[in-house]
Amino acid sequence: MKKMYTKEQLFKMVKKLYEDDGKTAFGEEVDGGAVMPADMLNKYYEATGKYPAVCGVDLACYGLQIPTANQKKFDAAVEQLAEFAHAGGIVTASSHFANPTGNNGGDLCRGLLGREDKWEELLTEGTELNTIWKAELLLDARFLKALGDKGVPVLWRPLHEQNGGWFWFCITQDGYTLPGKYMERAWRYIYDLYENKLGLTNLIWVFSPNVTNNVNCDAMYCYPGDDVVDIIGYDWYTCGNYEVEGEGRTHEILAATGKPLAITEFGPSGSLLAPHGKEQNEEGFWNGRDMLSLIDRLHSDGRKTAYFMTWTWHWGSHSWKYADELMASEKIVDRDELGRMFDKMFEEDN
Repeated sequence: MKKMYTKEQLFKMVKKLYEDDGKTAFGEEVDGGAVMPADMLNKYYEATGKYPAVCGVDLACYGLQIPTANQKKFDAAVEQLAEFAHAGGIVTASSHFANPTGNNGGDLCRGLLGREDKWEELLTEGTELNTIWKAELLLDARFLKALGDKGVPVLWRPLHEQNGGWFWFCITQDGYTLPGKYMERAWRYIYDLYENKLGLTNLIWVFSPNVTNNVNCDAMYCYPGDDVVDIIGYDWYTCGNYEVEGEGRTHEILAATGKPLAITEFGPSGSLLAPHGKEQNEEGFWNGRDMLSLIDRLHSDGRKTAYFMTWTWHWGSHSWKYADELMASEKIVDRDELGRMFDKMFEEDN
């Protein structure tokens, strides 16, 4: 295996990618269910001739399902992600935490938690809701620590898209917008548990709201503070309307923190996304050339980004027409090029 980068070197690399207008790393999220990281990576290579620079995993219902995974699957996922990182790739993880009330409509991360009283219960040590949620947090921590024991730093982005209204941990609950302080407190609860109580040392904390043009609940509405966030980003499923240009100013507001910025989830939606019965690589749907044009537009507008990550399922970049052209572009950093960039960094650091 190649020499492994440290957490500090990983942060330095993300910052370098962010500051370079000519290069953007590209990544993909592993699909849910029985899919393992190696399955996605091999599929990606078969489609494009390249490995993505970033491999994302969800630890919950839309991914590895760590709370119910047996030890064999747990160990295999850790080993495959460690192998990817040791080859020069970056691992990022999120978790669609299960609704601790159990009122989820059959989709574990959905449903409502409730208003302020329920959030107070969730964040109060020893209550029923807190005990249920904390049990899942501890299982996720075990997985993240196992990666750390393999020498793998992780871009960890909990409570993603918290400014939306589709997960139980989103700020909008049944048409009611909670005060942002509850998401801030939830973030700090996880941070304190992982960093201070459990002593995890391999996490880089990534704050990633959804792209929004709601000026009353903008991308910083739930921001927990500079002291507990390392990297900033946003999730963006585009209809082709260049949504970052709206009055919500998602990119600019987040970039104003001065932290490296990434597009932490990206994909086509609406008429750009192939419906059931169609394939994403057919004409008329979002493709690799569209992606390159969008990256050019972002950079020409001064909207720098360290990396993009697509989600395999309907949105995976490996399934796009011209995906091979995208990954072959000199503007795109794949895993092998990223590995060479880390090798150069090692030389410079020594």
